[in-house]
Amino acid sequence: MFNVFLKKSKMMIVTLSSMLFLVGCGGGDENESTSENCTIEGKNEFLYNYMKDKYLWYQNVPDLDYRKYQNSEDLLEALIYKKYDRWSYIWEDIEITNEDGSTDTIDSHDSYYNEGKTYGTFGVQLTYLGDEVYVQYVFRDSPAYRAGLKRGVEILEVNDKTIQEISDNDLWDEILGEDSGEIEHKFKVRIDGNIKILTMNKNTVIQNSVLNSKIIEQNGKKIGYFIYQSFIDASIPEINRVFEQFKTADIDELIVDLRYNGGGKLHMAEWIASLIGGYNVEGKIFETTLYNDKHSHLNYTMKFESWENHLNLNRVYIIVTENTASASESVINGLLPFIDVYLVGTTTNGKPVGMMPQKYCNMTISAINFQGINANGYGDYFDGFAPSCTSYDDVMHNFGDINEKMLSDTLYLINNQLCPPTERLLNKKSRKIFTKGYRYEVGSI
Repeated sequence: MFNVFLKKSKMMIVTLSSMLFLVGCGGGDENESTSENCTIEGKNEFLYNYMKDKYLWYQNVPDLDYRKYQNSEDLLEALIYKKYDRWSYIWEDIEITNEDGSTDTIDSHDSYYNEGKTYGTFGVQLTYLGDEVYVQYVFRDSPAYRAGLKRGVEILEVNDKTIQEISDNDLWDEILGEDSGEIEHKFKVRIDGNIKILTMNKNTVIQNSVLNSKIIEQNGKKIGYFIYQSFIDASIPEINRVFEQFKTADIDELIVDLRYNGGGKLHMAEWIASLIGGYNVEGKIFETTLYNDKHSHLNYTMKFESWENHLNLNRVYIIVTENTASASESVINGLLPFIDVYLVGTTTNGKPVGMMPQKYCNMTISAINFQGINANGYGDYFDGFAPSCTSYDDVMHNFGDINEKMLSDTLYLINNQLCPPTERLLNKKSRKIFTKGYRYEVGSI
């Protein structure tokens, strides 16, 4: 893939494909198992030993009897260092049924991070605004898109249960059901002021990571804008098209919208940060990953590189929320020593740590393995990055619409070099339906 889209030398292609990343398909000889015991006890034993050895905070892993746990997810929850760790999880393989009735077991973790492919999903992300639920975004060519869902649509009922019923009784997992395409689901929605019933079945979705991109011309300036949902390999051609457009137009300013971007592969973060900074950052340290003292030989320093269509900007404007995490925050932290980084939105997630996912039996263990620091040695942002200007996600306007609150406020900052007048965020802060696990990680239900 890299030799097709990134146009680097063959040696560089090999280096990139084996790099560490904040979330993705880790590995290496050190992580490989010679034999696997896939009973519950066997998987729990492996997980327990793994956390005592490879986990960043292994000293804080409690001594306990792993045989008492009925599944590895509960065991992991008991093992993590809760003072800092809000992110470690286990991702299980899924079984899909083919048209001929045969079944296949799919490594859904690798499928997502390498191909952008998700199984058993509608391809839509929902959010609470107060007690109401709205569509944040819809992936192209998904069941939700074909059914007519779009940003700003209010969800009133799912399968004949009201949002209040679902919320009060914590029924989201139950109401959405198994990740099977055989069951038809019914959504009662308010769309363009009208009440409608939409039906859809879950299916396999190849997600687009760039949800919108455009060039905005204001006050004699060309301002590039794109909203990026996840740092995955499948987005390489999308990002290439965006930056080629920006480079050809010779834009003056850049807005990178990472409001929903929970992270992904670290080499993708370095690539995009290099495209932003160009010659201003080339050859300088982007991030150093630091492992625990048992595995310090894995510590690695990534540097900014020169890529086709880089922009050579000395400042960048980034739209952020509490969902901006991991590789997204690495872009911010990596650029901070070298160019001006202006943040618009709300405080970011605060995840300066990452994983080298480990495969065992039918599960992928994504437990925190390392912490990242920038060229100045800074990486202690567990409280997140505070915004330069406060704003909120405005689901009633489409991405790229200059009237959308977060984009509008960013344009105001660019044009006036000061924050727009503030307003209270009363009931305007969005919150996700799922905050952990498969549906949270892939960014859709």
